[in-house]
Amino acid sequence: MEKEQHFFRISRNQIDSPEDDGGITVEEWKAFLEADPSVEICEFIMARSAKDGTPIKIRLNVGAVWRDEENNPVAVFRFQNGSVVSSGTGETDRVKAQAIASVFEAVVIVEEYE
Repeated sequence: MEKEQHFFRISRNQIDSPEDDGGITVEEWKAFLEADPSVEICEFIMARSAKDGTPIKIRLNVGAVWRDEENNPVAVFRFQNGSVVSSGTGETDRVKAQAIASVFEAVVIVEEYE
């Protein structure tokens, strides 16, 4: 049984519109990343192509890896159009997204997909 996937968007703007950004500045996001010891700034992540399984490098726009107490990677967050976005499969991802949102006085918009 596969875990349900979630897409998290942390935003001050609850209306998802191409004309409006999420209201979080890249400077605010960078300051958060510098202050939170549980995240590690990263420029890219490695993944596998869905087409043929070959390794690919995905560049992140002001991205960060969130690590647990044992230093294991848990989730990747990145800046996108005034919002902070991530995807995940567990409650811990949602809890971290809520914690980040509280810092920015923002909300977490969750979309579920398979």
